[in-house]
Amino acid sequence: MPSSSARCPKFDIVDFYSNMTPAKYTTGQLLALALLALQACGPSNADRSAPVATVGGVTLRKSQIAAPPGAMVSELADQWINRQVLNYHSRGYNMPPIHRAKALAEDFVLRLRARSFLDSLVRQRIPITDRHIEAYYAENADRFLLESPAAVVLHLGFTRESAAIAAAESLASVQVPDDSLLLGYNVDLQLVRSGQILPELDAAIFSADLGQMTGPVVSQIGYHLVLVNKVFNAGEMLPVGLVRSDIIHRLIARRWQTEEAAVLDSLRGVTSIEVFLD
Repeated sequence: MPSSSARCPKFDIVDFYSNMTPAKYTTGQLLALALLALQACGPSNADRSAPVATVGGVTLRKSQIAAPPGAMVSELADQWINRQVLNYHSRGYNMPPIHRAKALAEDFVLRLRARSFLDSLVRQRIPITDRHIEAYYAENADRFLLESPAAVVLHLGFTRESAAIAAAESLASVQVPDDSLLLGYNVDLQLVRSGQILPELDAAIFSADLGQMTGPVVSQIGYHLVLVNKVFNAGEMLPVGLVRSDIIHRLIARRWQTEEAAVLDSLRGVTSIEVFLD
């Protein structure tokens, strides 16, 4: 195949104009001829259809790369390779039903499946044990030292005062944390910190008697019932059981990026990939 330089010698607009100036050509015709000459020296269809990379039999061509200003084609190709590697290896992976319900388009399904597949592999590489949690808790004690009072509470929200009053009456003798009456309200114990919740709830929670249902408390967003299970003062340490989920999240986040890169590298190592970039 002839090179672009052989097919399109250097174009000089001055030479072109001086050689094409007989009276029979108008200025507009000369400009049109010049544009045609320039277009002939532009990228050919063959250049645009040239392969950039292949993964598992799927080919990326130059014409498919829409590189924004300043973007490196090699970086875009590498991102495409990662997506195709995940698409290839996640073909037999069954997503959770909630993910399938949200996948409304084929391309979205592929991306979502690949992301879910990658997440599942990364999680397998980050086992979190009680020993890890306790070690993190000990090494980062200052994170769990309270600067303001906190409380463990049950909270129920209502939009109608009558519903809040009816619930207060039925839950008057509730015991924390286990009581069958609570199952109908789908509530759990939660940790709240003074100064970080609605002012009305803040005042009610930190003045309530332990184990007694308080309310309805009226706020700008509705009616509330609260039951305080335990209160911690400023300067106390939160027990590890209350911050367990937070520690797990922090431990996973710390290693996620490294493990994700390792998973992608291992998948690329067992996938047929060809790259044609110079």
